[in-house]
Amino acid sequence: GDGGFCFIDQSDPSIQITSYVYNNLYLSNDGGNTFQSITDDNSGRFIFRNSGGGEGLYITASNGALVSSNNITAYSDIRLKKDVKTIENALDKVCALRGVEYTRISNEEKEIGVIAQEVKEVVPELVEIKDNSDSFGEGMADAHIMKYQNTVGLLIEAIKELKTELNELKG
Repeated sequence: GDGGFCFIDQSDPSIQITSYVYNNLYLSNDGGNTFQSITDDNSGRFIFRNSGGGEGLYITASNGALVSSNNITAYSDIRLKKDVKTIENALDKVCALRGVEYTRISNEEKEIGVIAQEVKEVVPELVEIKDNSDSFGEGMADAHIMKYQNTVGLLIEAIKELKTELNELKG
């Protein structure tokens, strides 16, 4: 009686989309217990809620902002890597980068960061080029994307090089 629908994925019965009510999509198990829901709150935010209804994560469709109530994590396990070596000349690389203040065109917000094209010239491993175009002919076919989380290793090694230089000067 709620105007919803039911869809059961027979290939994986542990995952079911059981109803659509107003702007909520509820995900539940066979017993009907709601585990999670995805909500469109009519402001362009898609909210991923936990079983208690709290916001765990949301994505704003208009500007692509992603906000999490917890940490954003990435796999960094040694078992996923090969050819591991310490970054050389990290301080020189950091010194060749430029930190900038700018206004983001899409939302007119003041931000700080780097220019990906400039970073690519110094540390190409920190930049990806993605096709960001869409079916409406908007976006860029070669958007330069920064891997900001990967700058941590570079900064760690640069600080260690500074520490070594400082210790040498102290004599």
